[in-house]
Amino acid sequence: GAPRRVYTDAGTPVRLFATVSAPHVQPVAVEQRVTSPTDGKSIVCVSDLVDDKDTVWDYKTKGKSPSADEARNSDQLTAYTAAHDFAFGRPPSAVALDFFVRPSKTKPTGFHDAQKSTRNAEQVSVWLDDARAVASQMKHGEETGLFPFAAADSWACSAKFCGAWKFCPGGAKRHGL
Repeated sequence: GAPRRVYTDAGTPVRLFATVSAPHVQPVAVEQRVTSPTDGKSIVCVSDLVDDKDTVWDYKTKGKSPSADEARNSDQLTAYTAAHDFAFGRPPSAVALDFFVRPSKTKPTGFHDAQKSTRNAEQVSVWLDDARAVASQMKHGEETGLFPFAAADSWACSAKFCGAWKFCPGGAKRHGL
């Protein structure tokens, strides 16, 4: 991927994209929506950009530096690989996260960090199996009204982020509150 670059002005993510990323990509698809059926549920992926080198790009704005292996570990990029394969009959040549890290009080300069990765057929197969399992759980939940709980230590399972937390058996009740 592109080297990390530090900027002396704050720059907006749009300006950084226009000056740093856009000159290096030739789009063939922008915000491409791919819907693939999965055991009674559809998986919808909307990739930010597919370039003429068959790389699927996802653009991110963050307040903190991304980890060095964020693209390698991204389930989202695995989903994009599956969607690209479904739409075009072949996996992409690469998948990439393109980060624009905003300046902060402690780091007054923002920077850009692009990370490319690839996915093999086994990785996509494992992700699809997981997606099918989640789709099956969702279908079961809709039919029975019984839904799996979020992990007890999940940020999503808290009074701050979930409107149902007070009365959900997986929320306050599970925490003894």
